[in-house]
Amino acid sequence: VDGLDFRAGALPDRVLELHGNLREVNCLSCGFRQQREDYASEFETRNAERITSFLDTYGPAPVDESLKEETKVRPDGDSDVNAHDLGRILAELEEPLCRKCGSGIVMPSLTFFGGTLREGVRNRAMEFVEDASRLLIVGSSCQVYSVFRLVRAAHAKNFPIGIINIGETRADLYANWKLSVQCGSLLDRAVSLISSKASTSYGETG
Repeated sequence: VDGLDFRAGALPDRVLELHGNLREVNCLSCGFRQQREDYASEFETRNAERITSFLDTYGPAPVDESLKEETKVRPDGDSDVNAHDLGRILAELEEPLCRKCGSGIVMPSLTFFGGTLREGVRNRAMEFVEDASRLLIVGSSCQVYSVFRLVRAAHAKNFPIGIINIGETRADLYANWKLSVQCGSLLDRAVSLISSKASTSYGETG
């Protein structure tokens, strides 16, 4: 959901964001999508005074450590507010509606816990498995069924299945091999090795 695949250079047609992404928001009525930054900017513009008032009350921790108890903003950016204040704050906020249909509620383009995948995404994921010849699981416990079903589909087709993950996964019984190592360091070594061999081969044939 964080888009790191694309930042690393992955081609869009080779990546399927199974559970959505954090970059976009979509309308629940008409499906229109827009960049989350654009929506956040509009939200901040409409609620500038309310946000200022909120920060005055629940703002960043004071410099004086002796006053630390007065702040209610946690390190992760969330704020602790009592139920009465939360209801009042939410009631006063002006939430921008969909800029296309003008009436739809907008939410992040994510599949939250307990939610279901969009049909198109679910079908495309299965197509990826159908077109593959093997399955490599990297840094995932495969606990959610939307992912585990892909492992079962690969197993039903007798695909070789490999896992790189520290700790138990739901797919362990289906794996042909498993490496309990940090995936980041291992993949860095793999890329270096492949690049080295590619350079050597190019030098021999060039």
